[in-house]
Amino acid sequence: MFRSLVLLPVLALLLTACWIASESGEAPEPVISEPAPSPLFADTLFDSDMDADVVVVGYLVVDSSGARLCGVLLESDPPQCGAHSVEVTGVDRLDVIFEESQGVRWTLATLWGHYADGTLAILDGPPPSDVVIQSE
Repeated sequence: MFRSLVLLPVLALLLTACWIASESGEAPEPVISEPAPSPLFADTLFDSDMDADVVVVGYLVVDSSGARLCGVLLESDPPQCGAHSVEVTGVDRLDVIFEESQGVRWTLATLWGHYADGTLAILDGPPPSDVVIQSE
């Protein structure tokens, strides 16, 4: 009995809302948002002659020889890039949290920068709307 009394106002409110919607004769406009653009995968840059600002996702590995972006991270200790990678400059501009082992730092990261001649140069600020992204 108590449940019926609790559900009665909810049912009345629901019926009122349906009646108001039917009286206006217009259905509310659905809100459809566009999906966020997807970043390029690091593998897209390997052997590419691209010269463009890009948003790219991959494994960032930093060791004594420099910084590399790779699509595959080998499970060695410390981890290493797989067969393909690109050089990354401007890593000091990034605000990312790295894991570290034996002097090697690594993280999965989404980066934005200018890619040309096999090097991704990290850029400051948020990416503009005309940056190269993954096509769906």
